[in-house]
Amino acid sequence: MAKTVRFPVKSEILKWAISNGEKTYEELASKKRLKNLPDWISEAKEPTLKQLEYFSTQTAIPFSYFMLSSPPEENIPLLSFRTINNDSPRYSRALVDTINTMEMRQSWMKSYLEEMGQDQELEFIGSINEQMDVDQVADYIRNFLDLGSLSNVSGVSNYFTEIKHRISQKGIMVMQNGVVGDSTKRKLDINEFRAFVLIDHVVPLIFLNRQDTLNAMVFSLIHEIIHVFLDSPEVLNISENSDAGKSTERWINHVTESVLMPVGMINEMVRGLNIEERIQKVSGKCHVSKQAAVIRLFNIELASQSDVNQILEEHDDRTKHTPGRANYYTTHLSRVDISYANAVINSQNSGYISTTDASNLIGTSLGAFAVFKEKMGMGSET
Repeated sequence: MAKTVRFPVKSEILKWAISNGEKTYEELASKKRLKNLPDWISEAKEPTLKQLEYFSTQTAIPFSYFMLSSPPEENIPLLSFRTINNDSPRYSRALVDTINTMEMRQSWMKSYLEEMGQDQELEFIGSINEQMDVDQVADYIRNFLDLGSLSNVSGVSNYFTEIKHRISQKGIMVMQNGVVGDSTKRKLDINEFRAFVLIDHVVPLIFLNRQDTLNAMVFSLIHEIIHVFLDSPEVLNISENSDAGKSTERWINHVTESVLMPVGMINEMVRGLNIEERIQKVSGKCHVSKQAAVIRLFNIELASQSDVNQILEEHDDRTKHTPGRANYYTTHLSRVDISYANAVINSQNSGYISTTDASNLIGTSLGAFAVFKEKMGMGSET
């Protein structure tokens, strides 16, 4: 009978994994396959390979970490740019894994552009600063995205999709997801973050938490493109109705309001309306939440503080997005930036990368990748 192979794991590594993983010690120890966890921590016993693999899966800590002699020092510079709007400074494995995936995609896309001779730096990055006039910056960004041409777009979903595509066409990758990778069991938490932006002067990347409402995602998308113009990375946690945070964040929120709800447009659309009608009109026409609408109306003296308080009490801006039923491929197409997807598929079709590598870069299974290509209209080999 073959002898069971056991793996010596340092106690401090296990403790670090529990502290930084996705489940508490109590949750882990209650599982039958981890009943010996106390003995592993005390180093009275050693786990088997399968037990350690299971522990890795449950904590969402990479298996290779358990081979180390001391706890890893994860260097994720972006996390130092968080705009915290809650009591805990900790960050989840879901956020860490999502940032790592987006950094990998950004790095690959930059290398691809270099190979294609298309790695010119984007001149608009760093073109504004917070000493500039809010309305002038807002007009600059509205013109940059030609938002005036979207005045007749109906429905927040169509509006969001159109803005996302326009931002992508400007060389800024826009990714979104509500889970880690493809794992529906690892949902992203909007109480931890709504969006983040990875700054690179060739290929900046904006990521949006799909658990958020579409109205809030429109606000976050504009908020993060302003960070790109500022040349300023960020993990966004502060909500659209918050005036908390650093002065830079307050300035960015004011610019975002002005981009989505220009004062001239607001004055025209609310003329002769009572406060309830004003809020409804601005929210619907500008594709923002009622919270964002009433704060904008208050800032331009078309609503009172009591109006603001009432709306904020009545509506929870952290209500998660509940999309209609969509198939796997439609969902996945919405997660990845269109320019990035085209680049990966072109590379695979041309033989520069393998099908396995391409499916990993897109985030699909190997079997699903061919269907993904068909949905992209790029199924045939070139």
